[in-house]
Amino acid sequence: MIPYDVISDVGLVRENNEDSYAVKKIGDYTVLMVADGVGGLPYGEVASRTAIEAASDFLEKNLLAEEISNDEIAEVLKLLYNKVNADVVKQGLKLNSSANGIVIGTTLTICVVYKQQITVAHIGDSRAYLIHGSSIIKLTEDHVSDDDNHFLTKVIGDNSFLSPDIYRYSIMYGDLILLSTDGLHSVLSDNEIVVCLKKHKDLKGCLTNLVEAVYKKGAPDNVTIVLAHDKPE
Repeated sequence: MIPYDVISDVGLVRENNEDSYAVKKIGDYTVLMVADGVGGLPYGEVASRTAIEAASDFLEKNLLAEEISNDEIAEVLKLLYNKVNADVVKQGLKLNSSANGIVIGTTLTICVVYKQQITVAHIGDSRAYLIHGSSIIKLTEDHVSDDDNHFLTKVIGDNSFLSPDIYRYSIMYGDLILLSTDGLHSVLSDNEIVVCLKKHKDLKGCLTNLVEAVYKKGAPDNVTIVLAHDKPE
C-alpha cells in the first residue's frame, strides 16, 4: 500500500460529521474513498457510512489480486455504484418506508491505484485531485446545478440506475492523490490547497495545514481529506 493519511473534522457550524472515508489495500491495489451525506436530507452520516461499507465489501469480493485491465476495473466500479446505490436506497426505506422520493443520499468518490495508473469513479460534489510538483489537477467534475442554488444533480440514494463518471490517469512517483469532501474545496481555492500542501513534507502536516486554513475561513461544513503519496514501497 502506498503511504497515506486521513483527516476528518466536523468544522465550526455542523453538529454532526456526516462524512465517511476508507483506505484499503486489496491485493495489489490501493483504494481511496470519500463520501459526504447530502445536506438537507436526514441521516447523512448513515448514508455516507452505508456507501463506504457497501463499496468496501463489494471491492473485497470483486477486485482480484491478479492484474486486470483498466477496462475491467472500470466495469467493476460501474457495478459497484449500482450495488451501493441499492444498499443506500434500502437503508433509507428502513428509516422511512412511506417516502416517495430520496430518503437519504450521499456523494461517493473512489480512486483505485495500481502501479502508475489510477481509475477514479465519481458521483456528487466530492472531488479527486492530482498534485504533480506545484500543479494541481482536478480529476472529477462536480454534479451540481448551474443556478445559484448549486444543488446536487446526481447522488447515491436515488432509486434509479446510476452511471458514475469514470476517469483514468497515469501518475508519476512523487505525485500526491487527494480526495476531499466539499468542506475543503468549497472554502479553499485550488491554489490555496497547493500552498498548504507545500508547507510540509509529511502527509499529516499537510492535512493539518489544510484544516487549519479551512478553520481560518469559518469551516462552514464537515471536511474530510484523504491524501496519498505515490512512491515505491
